[in-house]
Amino acid sequence: MKKYRNDDGFSTVEVVSVLLVIIIIGTVGYYVFNHSKQKTSPSDASSSSVKTSAAPSGVTLTATANSYNGWNTYDDSAKLFTILYPQNWTIQTEASIGNNLESSTPILRPSNLNPAELSSGAGLYINPVTGSLNAEFQATVYGSGANYNPTDLTINGFPALYHQIVQTTADTGTTSDTKDYYAVANKGVTVLFSWTEQQGSYKDVRGFNLTSYNDTFRSIVESIKFTN
Repeated sequence: MKKYRNDDGFSTVEVVSVLLVIIIIGTVGYYVFNHSKQKTSPSDASSSSVKTSAAPSGVTLTATANSYNGWNTYDDSAKLFTILYPQNWTIQTEASIGNNLESSTPILRPSNLNPAELSSGAGLYINPVTGSLNAEFQATVYGSGANYNPTDLTINGFPALYHQIVQTTADTGTTSDTKDYYAVANKGVTVLFSWTEQQGSYKDVRGFNLTSYNDTFRSIVESIKFTN
């Protein structure tokens, strides 16, 4: 069979063969390029390069909206902060002056407390004062006759402290009183929270036990948002 050659000396079959080889190589290369590009798309590359750092000492607590569905909002009279509390709780406010800060001190209580528990002071006390976090918290805890050993926290991005005081009866060694203290600060204002989990009976004071409300008390503390 006679092969026809062009002016450059290449036959038609040779030219076609070369073109087919070029097409095959180009197709394979295009497939490999696109396949590798999909594996390293910008979104994947950015997510794989995210670096996580170790959490700072202490505990970070952040309020989530789903935890407070149906709760009421308390606005501080001095417009310093807001907190959330359950709808079926009662709130009592008292005028107070703490370190020249005129504000109101709310006391939050479950609505089903009996008169004896109310007269014994059961409830969550909230007291805003001017001053540094550590100084105000230390004064509050020392005022309760306790060793000062707070836990550092961060609540909704604000520095905070926590301390628990457990008092025991000397003759029996059993727990008589358990009190919880929180403090959250922002821009020179410290909001102090405190409640008594349980209190023993003595003299004319009736004992009570509110440990079943601890989670709700803590949720109220964790709902704080500053507006100052």
